Amino acid sequence: MELNQRYESGAVVPDATAGTEEWPRHRELYLQARTRPGAKLPHAWLVGSDGIRVSTLDVVGKGQMTLLTGLAGQAWKRAAQKLDLPFLRTVVVGEPGTIDPYGYWHRVREIDEAGAILVRPDGYVAWRQSAAVWDDAEALHQLEDALTAVLGRPVSTQSGKQTDTPEYSTQAVPITVPMAMPADRDDTEHATGGAR
Repeated sequence: MELNQRYESGAVVPDATAGTEEWPRHRELYLQARTRPGAKLPHAWLVGSDGIRVSTLDVVGKGQMTLLTGLAGQAWKRAAQKLDLPFLRTVVVGEPGTIDPYGYWHRVREIDEAGAILVRPDGYVAWRQSAAVWDDAEALHQLEDALTAVLGRPVSTQSGKQTDTPEYSTQAVPITVPMAMPADRDDTEHATGGAR
């Protein structure tokens, strides 16, 4: 029942080609794994670079947005590289580390091999392009539009160039925490007669 939850919000871009979702089996008893925006990304076993199986649920998240595509989705990979956003990672199913030798992902992905799925850090699908996109400029335009809609703000400047300081980051930032010095504490105790 929890996995059949569907989000409808500004952080989800509906797939206009998908139509209304139908539930042929009881929604509270049977999982309907879908890649439509608003749904939890379906689990499928892949093979990692160490030869051990890895779930699609484990290759997304980790505090970042994830762009999922297939080996034919090189335009998407280049678009993400061009944007060079610190909070966006690209996973190409079929490359070493995410191989789909048994076709588990192929059966549940619901998109073309050259399509793309944008997954939020919480594992929910934020956007998808079901049809193949081969043109780099088209992939870049669609990915920018999707990220802008999901995040509620532009991901690049009007000129198309990145600013020096990224607007979003999941990188660790060092901070300095002030600490009381033992000498300060001793002075306070003497001034108050040792009582606090």
